[in-house]
Amino acid sequence: MSAAPQRFAVVGRPVAHSMSPAMHAMFAAETGFAIEYGKIEPAADESFESCAKRFFAAGGTGLNVTLPYKAEALAFADSASRLARLAGAANTLKAEEDGGVSACNTDGAGLVTDLRTRHGIELAGLRLLLLGAGGASAGVLPSLLQAKPKAITIANRTAAKAAELAGRFAAFAKEHGVELASCGLEETAAGGWDLVVNATAAGRGAAGLALPAAAFGGARLAYDMSYRSADDSFLMQAAEAGVERRCDGLGMLVEQGALSFAYWLGAMPATEPAYARLRAEIDGE
Repeated sequence: MSAAPQRFAVVGRPVAHSMSPAMHAMFAAETGFAIEYGKIEPAADESFESCAKRFFAAGGTGLNVTLPYKAEALAFADSASRLARLAGAANTLKAEEDGGVSACNTDGAGLVTDLRTRHGIELAGLRLLLLGAGGASAGVLPSLLQAKPKAITIANRTAAKAAELAGRFAAFAKEHGVELASCGLEETAAGGWDLVVNATAAGRGAAGLALPAAAFGGARLAYDMSYRSADDSFLMQAAEAGVERRCDGLGMLVEQGALSFAYWLGAMPATEPAYARLRAEIDGE
């Protein structure tokens, strides 16, 4: 008899829209692993800890964790990678042989890999504007700093929050020789960034992001970390500002997912087939 499939799931609220099950099914088919991958949305009165305990107690192998539970996932784990600890959040949990649960965060590495392999952007020496000072920005900052751009400026609607996040990462930025600064959104009008990355949810919807059009001046690429949004006002604004190259975060999703898969199972799947199929699904909606 063949071995029972290993069990995985993505946990979030909401989670119905997630493309992770389809993506990991493609990874498993390619690498020859038998897996089951589901979606878990905890009840309104259930904690992430309770949900995760139940999953692993029932023999689950690994979890992907999305909003709003990434900080709780890190707290739940018995051990964690340095980047997850720096970010203060984990997006991947794994059952270990000793009965414990380990954590890592593949979001930042997924973003950097997508920029490099799919969009031809090597961050070394570039100037980057990162919009947002919440958990999404914190999750990718360690990997962005490791890629050694010349400078990263964190911009946020509330400048004090951006300054707080920059302060958290000041030592890590210095370790990698990166100039790390912060400002309010209105101060981005000076422009001069090679890459503008939106890590906020404000880039979607009619209200949009209160970003001066001049912030895009000189940008080679505008990148929205979100995906599957019919009204991406951030990318629309970038287009109006004359940025020729614009993309959403589907590639980041696929690359971070592949890294999670490799963390769980020790096999790194090819990502382009999954990206192409998911891209076609989104564009056909």
